[in-house]
Amino acid sequence: MKNHPSLDIRIATDNSHKARYRAVGFAMFVLVAGLLFARILVSLFSMAIANAVTSQTHRIIIDTLFSVLAQIGVCFFAVYIIYKIKLKYSAKQIFAYSNFNKTRWYNLALAVPIAIAGVFVTIGVSALSSMFLALLGYNRPSGGSGDGLPVEFSAGLFILQLFLVAVLPAICEEFAMRGGLFNALKGSYKGGFFYVAMALAFGLFHQNITQFFYTALFGAVMAFVVVKTKSIYPVMIIHFINNAFSVYLSHAARYNWRFFGNLFTTIANGLVTDTFLVIAIYIAIVASLGGLLFLLHYLNSAKNLKAKKDVILSSGFDHTNNRIVIVGELDNQKIKDLELEKEVYGTDSFKTKKDLVPLYKPTLADNMYFIGAIVIAGSFTLFSFIWGLLY
Repeated sequence: MKNHPSLDIRIATDNSHKARYRAVGFAMFVLVAGLLFARILVSLFSMAIANAVTSQTHRIIIDTLFSVLAQIGVCFFAVYIIYKIKLKYSAKQIFAYSNFNKTRWYNLALAVPIAIAGVFVTIGVSALSSMFLALLGYNRPSGGSGDGLPVEFSAGLFILQLFLVAVLPAICEEFAMRGGLFNALKGSYKGGFFYVAMALAFGLFHQNITQFFYTALFGAVMAFVVVKTKSIYPVMIIHFINNAFSVYLSHAARYNWRFFGNLFTTIANGLVTDTFLVIAIYIAIVASLGGLLFLLHYLNSAKNLKAKKDVILSSGFDHTNNRIVIVGELDNQKIKDLELEKEVYGTDSFKTKKDLVPLYKPTLADNMYFIGAIVIAGSFTLFSFIWGLLY
């Protein structure tokens, strides 16, 4: 007896997604273990050269070494090689699986205001989380005030930090976190659980309690953007602007630049003298971010609806099986992206509406590497908190 087309799709999806899910899990385990190893290696090297160079040169060397190891070595090449070996993908397939897809121009344009609003939202979340941790007795500085920068401004150092802190993470972290990991989780989980998982993954990825809260929020927002745009390019822009602004703020605070040079001091003073005004401004910024994300959702939904109608109108109809028949080659990925599974594959082999998009349900064995990654990243994040309590 021949299987129904929708059942064939489900079997093919299960087999292919199982391999991808396990490969991504292994990649995430190597990723967090590699980051921890990079920290240890750089710390040992830091102690070895501490007395051989000036403090400023020391910091430049250590920051550069860690960024190259963590970003290029671990986040990008280690993950890329695992996909290459485990999945036997070509470079084109790896980047396609990692959401390096073309997207509409307005998605790229909206990424800029989303990033700007997001910067101020994360500043607020970071401040609130720092206050919360302080109440618990945590006493480790979060950085970002310009400490460690030379007395005189250096354009070369500024450009180097932009490259290390903004350019590399925007490419390498997005490749790892909103690439294969995104698709592995999206293919197995839906709704709130998917966004929570993406938030926790990016928060724990940093392995630092002071960064956990705002990076977790950042991770959820970025996942939403990729879901709507089906591309990694908008989040790369958002990530770059967010981190670049952080670099700018540290320099502005250090050298008392005209624009945002005293931003943190102004916010701190405002909370004392004009508390309600500062809160009102922050709420307006949060609302603007929400509005921008809604606009992103609306524009892409409207475009997808038009594309869905065009496909239906250009297709035939099978009255026997009560489903449309696509003219030309059947593109399963396009059908899934347009949410046309019900119309194309029919409903007789699906038990519930939730099953219209086949999801792979991972087993405990499938999740072992993910569990290992969570244990490593979670333990080091907890250690950073305990260390702060003892500081």
